[in-house]
Amino acid sequence: MDNLVGCALMPHPPIMIPEVGNQELENIKSTVEAARQVSEMLKDENPQTVVIITPHGPVFEDAVAISIHPRLRGSMAQFGAPEVTLGPSFTV
Repeated sequence: MDNLVGCALMPHPPIMIPEVGNQELENIKSTVEAARQVSEMLKDENPQTVVIITPHGPVFEDAVAISIHPRLRGSMAQFGAPEVTLGPSFTV
């Protein structure tokens, strides 16, 4: 475990995105600040590999799903902000 540089539990409500949360963003400012701190840690440590464990994907009773995607895509359309996208320019 000498190579582990950090870990974090990351709550991520859609209202963290200003276009979605608007004035509600003030209610979760400590969560937003914690996410900023984690992003700074990742930037500073510049790890070779980042492992993300999430319940937002395939779930199996007797296995763990592993997805390896070099690029992520998505939008916040379902939260009322279709103009906010994560597109092909974001490389993992």
